[in-house]
Amino acid sequence: MKVLVPTDGSEPAVRAAEFVGAMLPAEGATFEVLVVLSYSLYPYREGSEEPKAREERERATVDAVHAAADATVRGLRTFGHEAVVERRFGIASDEIAAEILHWAPDLIVMGRRGVRGPARWLGSVSEHVLHHAEVPVILVP
Repeated sequence: MKVLVPTDGSEPAVRAAEFVGAMLPAEGATFEVLVVLSYSLYPYREGSEEPKAREERERATVDAVHAAADATVRGLRTFGHEAVVERRFGIASDEIAAEILHWAPDLIVMGRRGVRGPARWLGSVSEHVLHHAEVPVILVP
């Protein structure tokens, strides 16, 4: 079974990894953790900033990507699972959709975030994935 775990490193995303990690046996599941960061954090964009400022921005971006992936992978390792980490820049819902087409997972497990209240029960990214994925999606609060 191939399981895609999109993450932003948030508590709901880590809980999603722990949930699916506990649910599936250590053998027989292949995990991919997908980290998508906004283009605004893209470290190699054109600009006229000082080299030191650019270097600090690049380091902060790399740290943010690693932190998001590491927290989620730790959640899976708690239950004996290993994961491949994919990193992308872009619009999260679009990049998740592209990875679903590319990797063809059997299951998607992700954290649920978003505005609270009767008007919106899901975050926009989780809602998009839920409505557009052609495989089962588990959302973990």
